[in-house]
Amino acid sequence: MELKSPITAIKGIGSQTQKRMNRIGVYTVRDILLHYPRDYVQFHAPMKPAELKTEGHCAVIGRVMSQPVLKRTSRMELVQTKAGDLSGTIELVWFRMPYMRSKLKLGEIYVFYGKAKHKGRYYTMEQPEVYTLEQYQEKMQTLQPVYGKTEGLSNQMLIKTIHQVLENLSLSYDYLPESIRKKEGLCEYNFAIRQIHFPDNMEQLIIARKRLVFDEFFLFYFDKKIKEL
Repeated sequence: MELKSPITAIKGIGSQTQKRMNRIGVYTVRDILLHYPRDYVQFHAPMKPAELKTEGHCAVIGRVMSQPVLKRTSRMELVQTKAGDLSGTIELVWFRMPYMRSKLKLGEIYVFYGKAKHKGRYYTMEQPEVYTLEQYQEKMQTLQPVYGKTEGLSNQMLIKTIHQVLENLSLSYDYLPESIRKKEGLCEYNFAIRQIHFPDNMEQLIIARKRLVFDEFFLFYFDKKIKEL
């Protein structure tokens, strides 16, 4: 895999996903790395379904109370189940994700992250991300990226794809000489790319942004000078 490789060089990216990636301007491996997050989310402590008071994005912890059911309509497949405890439950729905039926185990406890909506006397959550307690505790320590996406491309898919690229691609080359980086107080490119997508904390995110903003101005100025020659 190289930066100039087509996006299909990434494992799991087939022709349909490729078309969806193209819609957001991603054609190569380089493009997916340059598809920066538009925002970041700080994951807070999960609450029980009975503690939900308002609509909005949140994390809900609960035990799967009913066997996940796969339903088919003329337009799509959907999986439904309920999670919670004796004090209350939340209804969960996933569209076009039939594998969720086997992923969720009856009686197991998970953390569901998504947008809670009030429906009658209870709350629902569509397309929530699912974590074990251990996985969610790790998420709470970091800033999680939120990407611009299109229909058929979930935020989780983009996160998984970028993780895969960063794990399998060497970004050790840096076009900026060390002397310039020191003079301008800039980090290395590979550090900036990793931290802009998955920052350890706000301080590291600011350092990464400083380097990438410098790159944009530097390359714009360099390209302008080349055209003037």
